[in-house]
Amino acid sequence: MYSNRSHARRLFMGALVSTAMCAAVGCASSADGGRGREIIYVFEPLSEEELAAVKYPNLRSELLDMAREDQLTRTGQHPQSGDSREQMVATMTSVDRANTARMHEIVDEVGWPTISMVGSDGAQSSWLLVQHADLDAAFQRRCLMLMRKSRLRGEVYVGNLAYLTDRVLVNEGKKQEYGTQFHTVLGKHQPRPIRDAKNVDARRKEMGLSTLAEYEKLMKR
Repeated sequence: MYSNRSHARRLFMGALVSTAMCAAVGCASSADGGRGREIIYVFEPLSEEELAAVKYPNLRSELLDMAREDQLTRTGQHPQSGDSREQMVATMTSVDRANTARMHEIVDEVGWPTISMVGSDGAQSSWLLVQHADLDAAFQRRCLMLMRKSRLRGEVYVGNLAYLTDRVLVNEGKKQEYGTQFHTVLGKHQPRPIRDAKNVDARRKEMGLSTLAEYEKLMKR
């Protein structure tokens, strides 16, 4: 019902559009004290037919607003970001904390916000907000488990699942599975340690992702 091919195009185009933005502003991750970089995601709007099928339109709107604020902090465009990198990171951390607290409430109330509940853009916004809940690794893992269950019903995009899987593993001090998480070592942008790295591309293909080499080129660009 929900095309992962369409999602892959949306996710990849969002990454392509905004990686350049990220490189320009030095987008920081609150988890690593501003030493890393975040891709800024851009999700395509829903069609009228898709909008009509959304079960919780008000929740969708709220999730989109939260994701929009999340992204503003990562491009330094948030009203409270200020002119310094320190203030930008502080604002991002504050927004992440507030968004994570609200996501706790949402998940407690309705479970994982799936595509049929909040639309594809609302579902991806939910994933993005949890992806950035690095200060609450236990909550990230909880959401990962819920997303895995929703995948069986075709209610999440597997690409999002791959990204959150890696994020949870990295935040738990473990090797990642899909090579989605990067960091800077001696001035070079490279993947964090990967389990069974020789077979990473096979795992990435199963999740609708490009090869690691293609992804590295995108990240470095």
